[in-house]
Order: sequence, then structure tokens, then C-alpha cells
Amino acid sequence: MKMTCEKSSIWNRLASLRKAIVLMVVICILHSLTTTQASRHKGPSHHHVKTPKPTIYLNEFAVDVPGGIMVANAVAKRYGFINTGPVEELEDWYIFTNRRLRKRSVEFGNRQNYNIKLLKGAKEVLYVERLQKLYRVKRDAVPIPNRSPNDPSWNDMWYMHCGEGNSSVCPCSMRVLDAWRAGYTGKGVVTTILDDGIEKNHPDLVPNYDPLASRDINDGDNDPTPRYDPLNENKHGTRCAGVVAAVQDNYICSVGIAYGSKIGGVRMLDGEVTDRVEARSLNFALDHIDIYSASWGPDDDGTTVEGPGLLAKAAFKNGARRGRRGRGAVYIWASGNGGHNKDSCSCDGYINSIYTIGISSVSQYGYRPWYLEGCASTLATTYSSGDVFEGKVITTDLRSTCTHQHTGTSASAPMAAGVVALMLQANTNLTWRDVQHIIVRTSNSRGLHAPDWVVNGAGYNVSHVFGFGLLDAAALTHVAKSWVEVPAQRECVNPPQRLNNEEISFHRFVTVSMDTRACFRQPNEIAYLEHVILRVTLTHPRRGDLQIFLQSPSGTVSNILERRDFDRSKIGFREWEFMTTHHWGENPMGVWELEIRDHPKSLRHRDASRRGMLQQWQLIFFGTKTHPQPDFNYSNCEAFPQDHCHPECDGCCGATSRDCTRCRHVRTVHGECIASCATRQYIEPSNNMCKHCWRSCLTCNDGSPHNCTSCHPGYAIVNGACVKTCSPGYFLEASTQNCMICDELCKTCQHRSSRCTSCRPGFVFESGNCRPSCPTGTYLVSISAGCRVCNQSCKRCIGSPNRCTACAGNYVLFRERCTQACPDRYFPDFHRRTCRRCHSSCRQCNGPRRGECTMCHGSRQLSMGQCLDVCRDDYNVDIMNNPCMLVLRLQWCHMPIFSSACCHTCESFRIFTESSGDLLYEGDFDSTSSGNETISNSTSSASNTTNTPN
Repeated sequence: MKMTCEKSSIWNRLASLRKAIVLMVVICILHSLTTTQASRHKGPSHHHVKTPKPTIYLNEFAVDVPGGIMVANAVAKRYGFINTGPVEELEDWYIFTNRRLRKRSVEFGNRQNYNIKLLKGAKEVLYVERLQKLYRVKRDAVPIPNRSPNDPSWNDMWYMHCGEGNSSVCPCSMRVLDAWRAGYTGKGVVTTILDDGIEKNHPDLVPNYDPLASRDINDGDNDPTPRYDPLNENKHGTRCAGVVAAVQDNYICSVGIAYGSKIGGVRMLDGEVTDRVEARSLNFALDHIDIYSASWGPDDDGTTVEGPGLLAKAAFKNGARRGRRGRGAVYIWASGNGGHNKDSCSCDGYINSIYTIGISSVSQYGYRPWYLEGCASTLATTYSSGDVFEGKVITTDLRSTCTHQHTGTSASAPMAAGVVALMLQANTNLTWRDVQHIIVRTSNSRGLHAPDWVVNGAGYNVSHVFGFGLLDAAALTHVAKSWVEVPAQRECVNPPQRLNNEEISFHRFVTVSMDTRACFRQPNEIAYLEHVILRVTLTHPRRGDLQIFLQSPSGTVSNILERRDFDRSKIGFREWEFMTTHHWGENPMGVWELEIRDHPKSLRHRDASRRGMLQQWQLIFFGTKTHPQPDFNYSNCEAFPQDHCHPECDGCCGATSRDCTRCRHVRTVHGECIASCATRQYIEPSNNMCKHCWRSCLTCNDGSPHNCTSCHPGYAIVNGACVKTCSPGYFLEASTQNCMICDELCKTCQHRSSRCTSCRPGFVFESGNCRPSCPTGTYLVSISAGCRVCNQSCKRCIGSPNRCTACAGNYVLFRERCTQACPDRYFPDFHRRTCRRCHSSCRQCNGPRRGECTMCHGSRQLSMGQCLDVCRDDYNVDIMNNPCMLVLRLQWCHMPIFSSACCHTCESFRIFTESSGDLLYEGDFDSTSSGNETISNSTSSASNTTNTPN
């Protein structure tokens, strides 16, 4: 009994010790979380590596179970889970919990218990995602010293007065006042701010506050009032709300862009943020709220690569499908403030979503702010803060106050939301895609300083810094008023390109290409692009050293990923989806090129033994088959005094060439009237608009790739298209740069029509020529007529039955004919099956040598196989007594009159000077007839003359 008590005591002490250890671990974790939460809104320090945030997993699982709640309940019960209910507004999504798991856990990051594995393998389940705590950062710019006046008046709102004789204050106007003058204030439109709550009792917000557009997701009630603390940490949402809908003419603070609209707030950032919290916020009151404005996202620290989870992705798609009674909710998103950390919004999955409108910032003087992140998914820009001497945004603040210090892309996103509210008042039937189309067509690039402005293949000016330009409220409302809904969206998914580990190494460009038909002649065919998604899987020892570029068939280059100096991750990208809007309006058919550069700033943090590998990439196109707005007309107002119109206007609604209702001559795609189209443009007859020719055309009749009328040097016209290489069956003629047809035997050719590089069916390629591949004893009459039988003497023939190339049986070939007997001067070579030349001294022979004659010419006599002349001299070598020696000395032996008379003397000299072996006479074309033969120029000439037949 005593021993039992002692054991019991030991076990109790061990249990107490274990509890103490667990308690200490929990305290450390909570302290770390508290420190992270307290410091998450402070300015990021420069040039240091942040401590990684712990991943906190919750006892909640998002489960996609089609079939209804009864099926979901059965699945949950079968595998030891509890179905707590559906996810709001998302069909077939449910939240499961498991009593055996802790409510919050660090250690289950990579481990799964048996029940979770069974749940993922259930046949009724499509997806399972374990929810975790997400870190979301409000996108205020890092505070910098304030040197601007602190007077809360209308005149201080510089961004509202640009263009009104204040070009020195700001270079380009958003023309909000012009939209107001046209009667657009946002009336009837509802916007909600997804953030840390809004102060619903603020005197500058109360008249426009909408309780139906408000919710506290964090605490589960309908009051979005932020949590107050001494530092006013939760001011963010209230500031954003004032930019959208602060009341006009109440002598308080500022005026909102859409001061006639309604404003609500969803408090969701001031607590534990999960995928479920985000999804509930994005789908809250879909039938009531028109615009959702979000100025937050993953940490802008230059190292994070993160986006929405499965539930949030489903919520975006659901909002686009069901929001605004089927027209689609409009999601406005701040592009991010990580510029000082060399961050890129291409690593932010919220900006990369096709359902969000990514909004950038421009400073008062038209420059890129120091905090701004650039990327190819940014759609447009509004004003915000810049350097210390440039203005900031004036808006409502906590505790019924006003601030002149709202900064960063956090101010730009609600400013864009206010402008979109004006649009939706002008036309409540606009879909979420209509809104994006109108923004692309009307945004203004003038006065925005960026080095990368380019005109894409559809004629739109676009930049990675500012998207398509500054929002123009007057243009947006005017175009929206008469806008016709765009055709239904199509999605074309190209097959993934799997690579055999394409190596990415120091300062090396990896280029791969994809030739796509863009789902041509399929139900999802696309001819006019909207969004392009690039899905990439690659590994790399330091992800931040990578740069990625994507070039379309039109030649437009999207800078998909810039180098991120602080990103030292060794993970790379796994099916990460980059999105670009830079190819808007282009035809996607053709060759797309992906280029990846490994461009390290330094090798100090690199493992030199490791190399990156590109494993897979895929392109997904979104757009339409038909033109989204074929009858687009930029302006149609008559309120402006017509005697003040621009000279190029034939009626106008403003003083500039962009305010014309009709043009005297032609119009640009941005609606500006000009005297004539620029080079590489054509006039579209239906609307007298200048449109860009296809990239390879120098001049054209329309913008398609098959209506070029002339080409750039190095291109040629093939069926109306300018191509660098001609189609199969044609070759590029160098002097004219035109594609000429190949010889009828050639499938492909090069440089000239007869220089085949491959052959048509029925022919085989040999030594640069195409010969028929008909059966032995037949020849090809024509490609259509086929093969016919050769003459019986021919084994093979070409072109006609008697044009032999090889002979049958005992026949030999002589000048493309097969014969059994060769003519004079030739003998039959049955080994080679041809007639060969005799020695020149022979009339007939049985071999090519001099001593193989069987019959001689004229007076020559046959002696031991040789044909010899009848000589008139003797072998006397005395010159005086033998005149032939004089002939020999004077080298007259080549003259027939002397060679016949002095044949002994001339022949004797030839024998003495000639090397051993038979002489190969001129005319014997068989180079193999003698194994060791030498020809002397002088004696050869003489011998040939001597043996000329009489």
C-alpha cells in the first residue's frame, strides 16, 4: 500500500511538471503572437530579416461536399467530425470540427491524424482545407514626417482640383467634379469597407451610413464600430469610408468621391482572420452591397507569397456570379505598400484574382510613390500620398475627428470605389466585367511618369506601375451611361507544358514557348483577351533572384515578376497563379514566350551548388470570341458651349480634343480627335477610329493578322499575314521578301523552289532532290495520276516509260535508254549495267584501256589489242638523216600532218617520258578504269591528236 502511494505521488509530480512545461510553451506562443499583433501596423524596418510568424492551425475544416447538408452530416459522422453548418453564401461548403484536435495548434502543420486522411479520401468530398490563422496587414504607407498644412477644408483636397488651372499642383485630373456637374454623386449605390470596422456615428458619415451593409464578423454582431485603444490602432476602416462617402456641405472634415452613396463596414481584421472569415466578408449581403473595398492583404515584407484560400477563392467567384442580383459584385483592392521592401504585388493572390480591380497610387506630381508595388495585374490608378512635400488624402478619422494624413494604396482603393459608385449610378446594369472594360478604355496615362508605358497589341496604353492609367470619373460615367453589356466570359485552358527540369542558373535566360490555337473552333474559343493567368511550378535556391516575363503573339511583354531582394525562400513556386491585364483586347492565338532570368543582386546568400528548375507552366485565357463593344463611342454630350470646342471637334462636351462628341477627321482608341492616324494604324470605317495594325504589319486594312497590306523588313505576306517564315510549301524569296511556292515535288523548300528540304507523299528525299517512291518497274506520272509501268527493258524509269534510270535483265543503260548492244566507241559494262567509253584509239573494244581494242578507226592497224598508226619514219635518231627529230624538237607532234608521218619518233619520245601504265586518253570518262595513271599536259595533248581517227 505504501509503495502504491509513493508511485501515485511520483506520477502526480510528473503530471504537474508536464502541465507546467505546456503552460510555459503556451505563454511563449501567446507572447510571440501579442508582439506580432502589436507591431504589425508599424513601419517596416529596412534591411533586416523578419522573424517568421508561427502558423496557427484551428480545429476547423472547410469541406466541399456536393449533395446537400444531409450528405455532409453523414460524412462528418462517419469520420468522427461534427458538421457545424454551411459557409454563408457558398453552396456545398461546410465547416467540420473534430473533438480530438486542439482548438489552436502549432504542431499539426505537416501532420495529419487518421481521421483527416480518411476524410480527404472520402468519395463524397471534393476538397478539404484546414483553416489557419491568417496575417493580414492594412495598407497604410509607413508614416513619414508631415510638412503639409493641417487645415481641414475643401481647398486642401488637391486631388479633387487637378486640371482646373492647377497643372502645377497635379498633372492630370480624375474629373470627379465634371461627373458631379453631370449629376452623378453615387446615389443609390452601396459600398462597404472590409477592414477593422468603421465609426458609424462619425458626423461626416452618419447621413450616409447603411446598417444593412455592415457587420462585425469578428464578434458576430451587426455593429461595425471599431475597438478603441489609446493608439487609435483601428482607424483604418473609418478613414477609407470617408474617402468614399463623407457627406458634402455639412462644414465637417472632407467630401467623399461619391458623397451621395451609402457606406457600410465589415469588421473582420480586428481579430482572428481565417479563410472562413474572409469568405464570409466577401459574400456578406451580396444582393444589397454593390462595391467591396479592401485596403489590406498578405504582409508586404518582400518575402511573402500568399493569396486567398479555397473558401475566399470560392467567395470571389460566387460574388461575381450572384452579387448585385446576378450582375456581379465589384471588388476593389489596394495593390500594396511593400515598395520599400522591393515587394511585388504579383506575389499577392488577391491582386492576381480576375475578380478584383487592382488599384495603384500616383503622387501629387505624377510620380511613383516610394511605397508602391508594381505588377502586371494592376488595372488602374488614383491619387494618394508621395514624398514628404507632396499632398496626402483628407478624410474622416476615429473619435469624430478629421485627418490630412491618410496615405498609401489604402487611400487609393476607396477613392477608386467612390469613382466606381459614380459609374454604377450612371448605369446600374453594368456587370463586374463591364466595369473593368470601361476602366481599360477610359483611364488616362497623361502626366503619369513611368518608364515602362507601352501600347499593347490592341492599342491600349499600359504600365506595370499605373495599370491603364488614372481613373477618369467624367469619362467613366459618360461611357457607362450608354454601355452595352459585353458578351459572356469564356475561359480557355491550355494544356500544361511539362518540362524535363529546364535549368535556371546564374545570369542565364531560360526561354520556353507555347504555340496555342486559343481553343479555336471550340465552344470556349477566345479572340479578344481580358485576363491571362500564368500558372508556374519551379524550384530555386533563392526565389527573390528570379525575374519572369511573358510575351504574347502581338509582342506585348508582361513583367510577371520583378526581383525581390529580401525573399530568400528556397521553396520556389508551386502552381502559383500570376495574372496579367497587359494583353487586354489582343488575340491570343499564336506563340507565347515565357522567359525566366536568374539575376541575383549578390551571391552571398546563395548555395552555389543548387540550381533552379522550371518544371511546368500553363496559360489560361479569359475573354470573348466576339468584339466586346463593336459600336463603342467615347463621347455623346452637348452641354458644353459649342463655340469653345477644340478645332478637331465637330461638337463637344469639353474644351479638349478628348471631349468631342464627333470628330472632324479621325478618333484614337482613347477618344481623342486628331487630324490623321499615326503610322501602323488604320481607320476603322464603322466609327472612324484609328486602330493599331497587327504587330507585324507596316500598313493594313484592319487589325486582324490576315489583312496586312505591307510588312516590316524581314516579313513577308502570306494570305494577307506578315510572317517571318513562310508556310509549308513556300519559301521566302530574298530580293522581294515574298513567299513563293515550292516545286510540286517539294513539301518544303529553301532559298529556291527546286531546293527541297522535304518531299510530298510519293517521293523520297535524296541529296537535295525528291525522287519518286513508286514500286520497281513503275514511274510517277503526276501526283494525281499516280504510278505507271516502265518499258520492259527498264528496271526503273522517271518521267516517261522509256526514260530509264536502271536496266533489267541483260540490258545496259546508254543515255537513259536500255540496250543489249552498245554503239561504236562504247562497250557494255555488265557489272555497272551501263555502256562505257572505249579508249580513244579504239572504234570498238571490250574494256576502257588502250590494249583492249577489238576494232580500229580508219587506217590504223590492230596489233595485240592496240590500234597503231602505219608509220612513215624509222628509229634513226640523226637529225640530219631523220627530219622527224626536228619535228620532235620543235614540239610539232601534236600537229596531224607531222604526227602521222613521224609516228615512230613521236611515239618513242612519249614512251620514254611517260610513267609506266596505260595512258588515259581524253574522252574516257571512267576515272576508275586505271588504278595508277598519270597525264602530262603536253603529251596528253599530243597523244589525243595522234589518235584522232582519220
